[in-house]
Amino acid sequence: MALERLGLDWESWSECGQEHLARYQFASQYVRGARVLDIACGAGYGSWILAQSGAVSVLGVDRDAGTVEGAARHFVHPRLRFECVAAEALQGGELFDAVVSFETIEHVPDPKGFIGVLRRSLKPGGTLVLSSPNPLLHSKAPGAEPNPYHLEEPSHDQLMEWLRPHFSEFEQHGQFRTFYGTTYEEARMAALVRSRLLRSVLALEGWVRGLTGQPPMEQPIVGNRMRSGRQILPLPPHLRDRCENFLIVAR
Repeated sequence: MALERLGLDWESWSECGQEHLARYQFASQYVRGARVLDIACGAGYGSWILAQSGAVSVLGVDRDAGTVEGAARHFVHPRLRFECVAAEALQGGELFDAVVSFETIEHVPDPKGFIGVLRRSLKPGGTLVLSSPNPLLHSKAPGAEPNPYHLEEPSHDQLMEWLRPHFSEFEQHGQFRTFYGTTYEEARMAALVRSRLLRSVLALEGWVRGLTGQPPMEQPIVGNRMRSGRQILPLPPHLRDRCENFLIVAR
């Protein structure tokens, strides 16, 4: 079962850190110059990445007060703030240019209503970046045990059905597990290696290692490729059953 909340301890970070970080790296391309809402921000590392990526401001919200307190203590940035608010309780009073909602919709009791909350939190023409686990590789995988924290894991078609009444433009992507030497395009990774964002992400992993008493990381980049990770690619219909997570950009 995938970890539900990535904390600042090495056991959880080493298990799921690259999966979570890849999603925020992906979202960073949509937030430059934007006022951003990061829903269910957890420990705060992702909100910090978004702030580092050129957002005008980032508000990270989470239902757990202790988690929000820790996020505000560990991830300080002049354009970043945190508040204790449950995702489904957002009222849409403050409007944002971009809303990020990763692995949240499967936890809320009214997912269709939650998408309405996301829409109302966006300015006209704003961008939603949303992810959800693929049930075929999670709750409906052969031999899978029920996840006690997931109320419903929508299929790709179901997720799109919920989104279409509220949005008219979509980019559909999938998150795939990758390993060194398999599917990363060398040119694309070379650009990432040179990017300030990737350097910030690697610095963040090094910081977590120091916080948890772990030895310095081995070289994470080999040539132009990472040893392992979760690659995010455009999602044609024939790959929908194979991705671990759906990532939808909606406007």
